[in-house]
Amino acid sequence: MIFVNAFTGVEAIPLSSMRGFLVLLSPFAPHIASELWEKLNASFTDARGDITGQSWPSYDERLLVEDEVEVVLQINGRCAIE
Repeated sequence: MIFVNAFTGVEAIPLSSMRGFLVLLSPFAPHIASELWEKLNASFTDARGDITGQSWPSYDERLLVEDEVEVVLQINGRCAIE
């Protein structure tokens, strides 16, 4: 949903972003991801083979560190968010 919200209203989605999204979508919706991958390969000359043969996108571990943590407490049946 974050990807969809970020690219809603954009004139053109970068090809590298779309391919990365499809690779991430593939374990959850393999059939539609594979079909969309094939359509991308048919439309662009830099075909990269089947989606199942693609490597997982890389990430930066520094961006995974959270600065804040939300803790929910319940005291005497009432919730207090800290």
